[in-house]
Amino acid sequence: MLSKSKNRQLFGSLKDYHRQYLKKTNPDLDESGTRLMINSFSQAKKLLIRWTELFVKQSNLMTSKK
Repeated sequence: MLSKSKNRQLFGSLKDYHRQYLKKTNPDLDESGTRLMINSFSQAKKLLIRWTELFVKQSNLMTSKK
């Protein structure tokens, strides 16, 4: 399970991404703006994948101890 600080960091990153790129009704993005949007999402996605892998690993360790 994620610690409280990691959980806050994950949701904070997702909220920031939503606020920056998805909440705008008609974002007028040029090529560089689109690239920034995709790179920001990729970073959040990498964090989510890494934390999911850690969660699965920790869950497996806990179930193997029983």
